[in-house]
Amino acid sequence: MFNINRLTPKELFSQSSSLLIFHFPFFGGVVLGTNLINTDSVPTMATDGKSIFYNLKFVAENTVEQNSGVLTHEVKHITDKHPLRLNGRDSKLWNISTDLGINNYLKPNGVGLVSYKDPNVRLDLPEGGYFELPQFGLTRDVIPTLTVDQIYNILHQNKDGEDGAGNLPEPSWGGVEEPTNEDGSSMSSEQKQSLESKIDRQIVNAGNSAKTKGVGALTQDIQEIIDTILEPKIDWREAFTFHWQGGDNNCDYSYRRINKKHFAGWGSIDPIIVKNGCGNVGVLDDCSASVSKKEKELGFTELNMLSEDLTPESITVIPFTDIVYKDGIRKFETGEVVSSLNWDKTGGTNVITAFKFIEDNWSEYNFQKLVIFTDCEISNYGDEPSFSDSCQIIWVCTQSKKYLKRYNCIPPYGEVIYIGE
Repeated sequence: MFNINRLTPKELFSQSSSLLIFHFPFFGGVVLGTNLINTDSVPTMATDGKSIFYNLKFVAENTVEQNSGVLTHEVKHITDKHPLRLNGRDSKLWNISTDLGINNYLKPNGVGLVSYKDPNVRLDLPEGGYFELPQFGLTRDVIPTLTVDQIYNILHQNKDGEDGAGNLPEPSWGGVEEPTNEDGSSMSSEQKQSLESKIDRQIVNAGNSAKTKGVGALTQDIQEIIDTILEPKIDWREAFTFHWQGGDNNCDYSYRRINKKHFAGWGSIDPIIVKNGCGNVGVLDDCSASVSKKEKELGFTELNMLSEDLTPESITVIPFTDIVYKDGIRKFETGEVVSSLNWDKTGGTNVITAFKFIEDNWSEYNFQKLVIFTDCEISNYGDEPSFSDSCQIIWVCTQSKKYLKRYNCIPPYGEVIYIGE
């Protein structure tokens, strides 16, 4: 399509950006709103969520379509907020996991995304990118059914040994890095939240711009992301109270994060249980590394506030991932502040195992309500647990409803509360 023989690397990069702007306007719009930095400090291209870094030596080795593909790859890292979701995980395995998800989105069945204007214009990707890892069950037909967190858990569980995922080579191009301040120091949670808000604005602005280009310029999956950002919210605390009290129908809600004006900061609210009569409450605390601790802490704060008003006899917190951590179980009696256990554990989330543990120990617990704090990135919920006595199940999810709907991860039973935006 393009005659690149006479282009300098800078002109080649400019052509690649132009291709996105004119043929893939959403991705091009994000590129226009992102700092583009030419540097030799990265061998190919990379992003930290704030900027896209590119090496002109790498650009010179590729076609315009391939460079456009790698640029779009970096845009997907940004719009999916991969740099902000590293959260202490193995950076190489996280990079591979996110690359598997992105590359199979950009080249489904080996065919690149097609321009909405011209079917002859397609994104391409250079050789050497990760598309599948059959030895770990990550084939091209399976990967689209998994979240990147689920892919990471599979790789992390199989990282040891001579042929383990830990010995896989670094991705040949593209990269995702955790964002830092200008002096290289770690960003605070407030700074990361500010960056996340900036990315949301980029997504909405790029989407609005793409809509003006015509039919097909904005795909359905991107529209769903924008809808999630713009979705009208109710205060999640109202929904938690509604379900805690029993509610009057089987509905679910989306919510916004608590406004910081309502709280002086984490740990500043210290309510206690002061009454009896609500029965015993169980809390399954998903301690896998993928669960947002900030959102979960909000949930535990609200749990304390409801405990003060709605009088449980006891609250028992049970930590779990793919197993139950029996030595970490804590029972909070009347007058005690309930807190998350804040364990960082690897492994997937197996709620079936946790339910089975409660069933086996029902005579000890006899819960009237069971609250599960989790990201709900669960591949198998199993059948609704049949405890010996009636027990209301309330899922408090740190992801958004539309995010989980996209990956078919919404709990099929119980009441669902979405803390995540």
